Amino acid sequence: MLLNTGTYTPLATARPAAADVVVSPNPAHDGFTVQLPAGLASGPAELLNSLGQVVRCSAVGGTASFRV
Repeated sequence: MLLNTGTYTPLATARPAAADVVVSPNPAHDGFTVQLPAGLASGPAELLNSLGQVVRCSAVGGTASFRV
């Protein structure tokens, strides 16, 4: 029996975990700031409620943080 004799390549690049996203202040009452990790500074950002429904969608472009 031979183990670990092949060469493998990753299928896709890893996405940052949710722990890499910083929300402050926590808990928030009137609004909050979302700080994204480098590499996620453009594209859509969706705010979901506890049921998974989209509450707000914002376009994030050119900045690593935005105010909600």
